[in-house]
Amino acid sequence: MASQPNTATGHETSHYARRHLRSLLEYLGMVAAMLAGMVILGLIRDLVAPGPVLRADVEAIIMASEMVIGMSAWMVARRHAWRGIVVMSAVMYLPFLILAPLFWVGTISGDVLAAGGHLLMLPAMALAMPLTHRTRGPAERLRLTEAPTMEAGASSADLGATGEQPR
Repeated sequence: MASQPNTATGHETSHYARRHLRSLLEYLGMVAAMLAGMVILGLIRDLVAPGPVLRADVEAIIMASEMVIGMSAWMVARRHAWRGIVVMSAVMYLPFLILAPLFWVGTISGDVLAAGGHLLMLPAMALAMPLTHRTRGPAERLRLTEAPTMEAGASSADLGATGEQPR
C-alpha cells in the first residue's frame, strides 16, 4: 500500500509553504541585489564621472541598468539559467520603456517616470519569477563533482551476453 500525504498533519500544506517561502526569499534576494547594484554602481558613477544630472529618461535607464547588473550578478551566483536572467533583466527595463513615451510627450514628469518605473518593476519581477528557475540544485552540483564509476555507466540492460559493455 502506497503511503498517501497526510493532510491532517499539514504535510501538503508545509510543502506548499516551504516552496513559496523559498520563492519569496529568492525574490527578496533579487531585490536586495538590485538595490545594492543601484547604490554601489551609482556611487562609482558619481566618483568617476561627477557632473550634472542627465535627462530624466536617460537617468532612469542608467539606474535600471545598475539594478540589472546587481540582480544579474546575484542570479549568476545563485546558478540561475541564462534564459531566466535575460527574462528578468528585460522585465526590469520594461516599466521604464512603457513610461518613457509619456515623459517624452509631457504627460508625466521625470519624477513620475523614475518612481513609476521603480514601483512597476517590483510586480513585473514577481510575475516573471516562475521563468527564472535555477539550472542546478545542490544535489546536481554534488553529482557533477563525483567521478563516474564503471558500475554507474552500465545497467543490466546495457550488458550483452558476455557481460561486456557495448561499444
